[in-house]
Amino acid sequence: MVELTHSLADQLAEALGETDPIPKLQLNLIVEHLGAEFAEALLAEVQQIEVNGGMITANGKRRRTPGGVYFYLARQRATADQRRLIFNASKKAGSRGTWSGATAPASTASTSNAAGIQLGRTSSAAE
Repeated sequence: MVELTHSLADQLAEALGETDPIPKLQLNLIVEHLGAEFAEALLAEVQQIEVNGGMITANGKRRRTPGGVYFYLARQRATADQRRLIFNASKKAGSRGTWSGATAPASTASTSNAAGIQLGRTSSAAE
C-alpha cells in the first residue's frame, strides 16, 4: 500500500510539475489521508480548470500554477483534522529533515507556496 501511495503521489507530482520535496510530501499525505480516488479526481478537476483558463489567486494578480490549484482545492475540501495531518506535517518535515519516507530540506527559509501555505522555517545551529 505504501509503495502504491508513493507511486500515485509521484505521478501526481509529475502531472502537476511539482519537483520540490515539500509539495511532493504533501501529495503523498493527500493520497494517504484523503485516498487515491480523491487524489485522482482532484487531478482531473485541475486539468479541466487549466483547459478553461486556470485559476487566479485571491488578490487577482496572477494565475495559480497547476500544483497551486491542486493544493488550494485539497485544502478547501479536507476537514480541519485532515488539513492538520497533511499540511502541518509537511511543516514539521521542513524542520526535521524527513517525514513518511519523503525527504525535505533540513534547513529551509520560511516561504509560502502558491496556495499561501507557510512552508519550512529557518533552522538554527542549536537544533
